[in-house]
Amino acid sequence: MARNSEIIVPLKRVLSSATGCRNGWVRFENSCYFFSKDAETWAEASIMCTDLHSHLAILESTAENTFLKAEAHRFNAVGYWIDGTDLEVENVWRWTSNGDKLAFTDWGGNDPNAGTSANCLVLWRDFSYQWADEGCRRIYNFLCEMSLRQWRGRPSDRMMENSFVTKRSGNES
Repeated sequence: MARNSEIIVPLKRVLSSATGCRNGWVRFENSCYFFSKDAETWAEASIMCTDLHSHLAILESTAENTFLKAEAHRFNAVGYWIDGTDLEVENVWRWTSNGDKLAFTDWGGNDPNAGTSANCLVLWRDFSYQWADEGCRRIYNFLCEMSLRQWRGRPSDRMMENSFVTKRSGNES
């Protein structure tokens, strides 16, 4: 006798149940962060984060900065681009995603060094992931940020979280 059985299998969840963020992202408070494995220029890194429905990270507190520096040490890249720049006005640092001036900073070494060729912000390994101003065309890994509200608000991702696929096994006799 032939029998056709159906097995319902959940698709791999896009959402990590432990953090509430996408798989491969880490959570701190109400944001999810992605430490890239690829290296890009600052502008290309910004585009990559946008493609991931996020932006280069904005570090606004000692607690957030300490958490992200610890995570950066785990991944150990030379540097991670974050959102700050002084491209518009030399030595007036702003977050590009929201236009705000940097209220919190964690500069390392003698940075910012007010150099007109060093206009983009990076977490720098040589400074124990304190901040450094670097040339925007240099190639570094990058750090993206997305709010949990933004992540949870994306309908296509919510649908994927609860998606199932039906697999049919072959006929059995």
